[in-house]
Amino acid sequence: MKAKYLLLAVGVFCCMGLKAIERNIPIYSSCSDIEDRWNCDKRSIALIPTATIDGNTIRIYTNLAVSGLQMSIKDEAGNVVYSNIGMESSRCHTFEVHDLPEGEYILEFEIGEDSFYGIFSSLK
Repeated sequence: MKAKYLLLAVGVFCCMGLKAIERNIPIYSSCSDIEDRWNCDKRSIALIPTATIDGNTIRIYTNLAVSGLQMSIKDEAGNVVYSNIGMESSRCHTFEVHDLPEGEYILEFEIGEDSFYGIFSSLK
């Protein structure tokens, strides 16, 4: 009986490792310096986006609900390989991107007048 429970526990731990790993994409603002960022953002609550990639899914999170998020992905040559506009008001915008070959890409997105970008690699 103990062996069955031990086998069950080992099986559960093995299955937990099968989940795809969500990787963070470092995000940078168009205002690079701290002073520039302070002058760029006139709101009392700053917009702080983060982005992750999990297989073919890219998620952009913000601390405030935003709508009209314009997102594009460019390859190393600067060609746009994917673009989308998220019109719904949400704190998490999810985009399914298929058929990206292995390589380095630039994620660019705009929220209102603010521009952000991040560099990530696609793994097949």
